[in-house]
Amino acid sequence: MNIIQFLSHNSKKRSVRNRLQICLNAEQPNEISNSGSTDKPLDNSSNKNTIDEIDAKILKMMLCDARTSLTEIAHKCGITVGATQMRIANLKRKGIIKGEITLVNPHSLGYDIFAGLSIQTFKGKEKEVEKYLLMNYNVVGIMPPIGKNNIGAALACRNMNEFTQVLKYIESCIYVKRTENPLIWGHPIAEHPENLLLGKEKNDLKLPRREAVDLGKKAEIDDLDRQIAAILVKESRKSFSKIAKELNISTNTVIQRYKKLKTNVLTLSTIVVDLSKIGYPAWVLIYIKAKNKNKIEDILGQILQTPNVITSIRFVASPLDLCIGVAVRELSDFFELKEMTDRLENIDQVDLYLDKSPLFPIDFWSPLLNKSDKKVDTSAMGR
Repeated sequence: MNIIQFLSHNSKKRSVRNRLQICLNAEQPNEISNSGSTDKPLDNSSNKNTIDEIDAKILKMMLCDARTSLTEIAHKCGITVGATQMRIANLKRKGIIKGEITLVNPHSLGYDIFAGLSIQTFKGKEKEVEKYLLMNYNVVGIMPPIGKNNIGAALACRNMNEFTQVLKYIESCIYVKRTENPLIWGHPIAEHPENLLLGKEKNDLKLPRREAVDLGKKAEIDDLDRQIAAILVKESRKSFSKIAKELNISTNTVIQRYKKLKTNVLTLSTIVVDLSKIGYPAWVLIYIKAKNKNKIEDILGQILQTPNVITSIRFVASPLDLCIGVAVRELSDFFELKEMTDRLENIDQVDLYLDKSPLFPIDFWSPLLNKSDKKVDTSAMGR
């Protein structure tokens, strides 16, 4: 199963721990031993990478802005530019840094409806269904489901008609038993890299404030803008001069176009980090239903003060109101999160799910830059 285990609010600590052990042992690629106290790491394999304080600073700076110059990184870390280059190369060699990307605001590309859909398939048909889902350009990614379902899909649509059509497409798959009512997202996933604790980093690293982006505004962009953006979403640190040479235009043109794209198309230049390689083998997804809808912002504000809260989604016109993603190192982290949610006021329901940690940040939207309007062939596995 994709989701490791549903953990109800009324579960006893021992039964929760036992289920965590069974599911983690079954799901993790490396053997994990979770016997004993709850303060043991979820992953105590001998080949786990360790990073020092300087590596942690480099990762945090690049997560918050991958285009930060090597000179600035070196200065803030108190090392030479050459040493900085070597450390970044080593982080890549270890598989900690998996890529350098730029996140995209899908609203700017004309997409206004986003949703998460949980799907129950026939046993053993998960891979076939995932393949079928990704044939549709409105299905932008596979994600953890909730409840007793075994597949989740992230959807992006331009309008309600397109949304209705993609739901019909999914339900027509011969291997799909049922689908839950979709959770409609008020905005794309919000990433919070500044909250991630890395290694033994101290809290004295002052990070630049992220520039405000108008998420709801559709952008007027041409083919050249798309070409520049398409390069940066795959190589966020690529120099403007190299982009100019590749596209046979001037460097100044690239710079001016980039400044325009940053206003609402390109939201964050960042790196992709494999959380499992830096001691976070799992993450907890917290689904929240508020008693009072007017208190949702207050609830979210309180939760964002919690270390390692790395993603948040606010739902609209849905049975739930928030989904919070929290990276965890140890079993005790899970129980601390459960206790934290128990203390929150104005909460009607809280469900916690544990899953394998994802690559972070989660990039669902950049492929939309190149999505076409052509209809997909639904005959392969459709009813």
